[in-house]
Amino acid sequence: MGNPATLLILSGFDPTTGAGLTRDVLTARDCGVYPLSVPTTLTIQNSARFLSATPVATSYLEKSVALLFEEFSPKICKIGLIPTESEEYINSVAQIINSYKLTAVIDPIIKPTMASDRSEISSKYLTLLRNSIVTPNRKETDLLLKHLRADIPDDDAACALKLSTLLNAVVVLTNGKKGVTLCNLNGEITHFPVKNLGLTREVHGTGCTFSTAIASFLAKDFSLTDAVKEAVDYVDGLLEGRIVWGGSSQDYL
Repeated sequence: MGNPATLLILSGFDPTTGAGLTRDVLTARDCGVYPLSVPTTLTIQNSARFLSATPVATSYLEKSVALLFEEFSPKICKIGLIPTESEEYINSVAQIINSYKLTAVIDPIIKPTMASDRSEISSKYLTLLRNSIVTPNRKETDLLLKHLRADIPDDDAACALKLSTLLNAVVVLTNGKKGVTLCNLNGEITHFPVKNLGLTREVHGTGCTFSTAIASFLAKDFSLTDAVKEAVDYVDGLLEGRIVWGGSSQDYL
């Protein structure tokens, strides 16, 4: 039996395991790929409070990835929480993508779920998103369009198309019960409905889980459309079996 497909994951560490690097690892294994995981940011948080996010040194990031590539050959990289305002950090991540010729699936976490509403996005971060597969939720899409000085349409499909055109990137936009909108580089729009599960409160980590699932299926050579469809079904299944954690402000996958 041959080696399984591998997925490089560069993401922040969430101590709850509801999101971030450890959730990404669980997702990758669930989806049948072997995760190669390097932390980018160490957070102090739970479902109710976010205290801080401390970036890991870029030298650690670069050396860890280099050593992994001595043994493994991933083609896909999932990128989660990184300091979006730091040009040094973004340059380091971009160098990794370019040096190893990786296809990047980027979950644009402009701010962690429980952090303040302040968002800082450098022009370098917008450049990083170009020519990638970007998986924003609707709020993140609106923030990215605002930073690109673009009008913000009401319609999800129009939003996804505008962001895709401005970034020259594939956009997979999520918007809760309204479902998922995929915009390919050629402007083709595909809508994926999601199950109406009657959720009464937020579920921690759905965005990063969805993004990692897409990356995992791409690593297994699924087409983009099929990878998104499989990821939608995977997250729907997790939501059906979610953990309603008493005493927490959110549910967990």
